[in-house]
Amino acid sequence: MKLFKSEWRKLTYSRSTYGLILAAAVLASIGSGVMPYVINKNPGMGFGTLADSNIIDSVYGKAAGAYIFALILGVLLMAGEFRHGTAVATFLAAPKRSHVFVAKISLAAIAGALMQLIATGVGMITAAVVLSFYDNVGSPTDTMLPNTLLAAVISGAVLAVLGVAVGTLLRNQMIGVVSVLIWMFIVEPILIFTLPDIGKWSLTGAISGMLALNISSPRLGVSTDNYLDPVSAAFLLLGYGAVFSVAALLTTLRRDID
Repeated sequence: MKLFKSEWRKLTYSRSTYGLILAAAVLASIGSGVMPYVINKNPGMGFGTLADSNIIDSVYGKAAGAYIFALILGVLLMAGEFRHGTAVATFLAAPKRSHVFVAKISLAAIAGALMQLIATGVGMITAAVVLSFYDNVGSPTDTMLPNTLLAAVISGAVLAVLGVAVGTLLRNQMIGVVSVLIWMFIVEPILIFTLPDIGKWSLTGAISGMLALNISSPRLGVSTDNYLDPVSAAFLLLGYGAVFSVAALLTTLRRDID
């Protein structure tokens, strides 16, 4: 608990933490706020219209799309120790490195979930305000709110833990952040659009599965029909977190700290 409190103070005293929360809220608002305009102006894309409940679900679901910042937060929690030269002092104060790692991933899970909840809440409010300016707007389905909030909590917690694992494995803060950005914004979109049977097993595919969105656009080659169900998708995401955490724990216990 003392280690956890120490890590909590590091997190709350860092200005970058609040910058990430603000950035996540802004991204969630932009995503959910712009989507109604895009759908309304481009009916030829094949997704449907704002009168469709499934489309309204996807608009609100877009509010949970700022999970990249939870991943970055996790990277900074661990890689920041090596960047600022505090890793040696941290591991000297707590010689059992596994205790430090557990404290960090525990804090990351809580902080990531809270960040996602805040960002998703702001994004959903933005979506509701924007949709109020359109006529003939459908109502969201009954499962939209619980699915979106649950996806936000799980994705925020797991991706933050993944970030800690990446920061532990790479140790370089810049390389860690750039690596996760390239993976999330380049590699995964390519997999989803070109190899959908493989893309559904990605982090983005798993989060989309948890949202249980029914989206299909033959013109763009996008369809969520064969995505995992919310429960399976949640276990897949948790599995990624567990595998990377174990790998990071084993390596950080054996590698020298400069």
